[in-house]
Amino acid sequence: MAEVSTIGLDIAKTVFHAHGADARGQMVFSRRLTRAKLLEFFSAQPRCVVALEACGGAHHWAREIASLGHEVKLIPPAYVKPFVKRNKNDAVDAEAICEAAQRPSMRYAAIKTEAARTMFLVMTGQLEQLNEQVALLDKEIARRAREDEAARRLMTIPGIGPITATALLALAPPAEGFARGRDFAAWLGLTPKQHSTGGKERLGSISRMGERTLRRLLIIGSSAVVLQASRRGAPRGSWLEQMLARKPRMLVTVALANKTARIVWAVLMKGEDYNEGYRAPVAAAA
Repeated sequence: MAEVSTIGLDIAKTVFHAHGADARGQMVFSRRLTRAKLLEFFSAQPRCVVALEACGGAHHWAREIASLGHEVKLIPPAYVKPFVKRNKNDAVDAEAICEAAQRPSMRYAAIKTEAARTMFLVMTGQLEQLNEQVALLDKEIARRAREDEAARRLMTIPGIGPITATALLALAPPAEGFARGRDFAAWLGLTPKQHSTGGKERLGSISRMGERTLRRLLIIGSSAVVLQASRRGAPRGSWLEQMLARKPRMLVTVALANKTARIVWAVLMKGEDYNEGYRAPVAAAA
């Protein structure tokens, strides 16, 4: 039996495939391996070239296999692709890697070491601390929203939670400063630009002229409402159902954010909770 000179290894999460070839490129073996048996298999092989496609996991296995005395090479996937034959599978991929590695002009990727591990541990520790601080702030925001009567009213509106409710009360001017809901939506930058002339009205994209943070929060909340309606279906005959039937989802999301802004103004003006058939006297025609 010819001696193996090159092994192409196709890696995955649990199942691997190794293709061994001799110095002439003839196949010596093609074998399926489990993750637990991989290093045991290579420790029993004669010292040879082991080639893998370069990816995140390939660097780990390259270091482990190299520690057994093999010469490990990582090949960029784009350089392996021309050698893949029809009916792609693990065995075919391993054979293509092996064949690519035997080409004298092949280019390889450098094997990464663990030199950056200490730095990453420091960074992940900082992220964990930040996540803990964010969680504490979320609890504080939720507590304040529960205790504030106006915030509780705002949270009855679909798409508005504790963060958006408290942000609206903290950043927006008093509702009494706006004559109607459309004026409040315009202040947020959620109304379309006008390009009208000669009595012909043309509306463009939203102006984005207003408060950026509140506009973003309302759009995010509306996106969640639209996504849920797209998956589970909007109430039959509702404005949202009609809009989703004839408009792109992103356009409906922004339109709903505009509508939500008007409802916010109406809820604050009347001092009542939101309900499905809610209409404000002035904002209804806006």
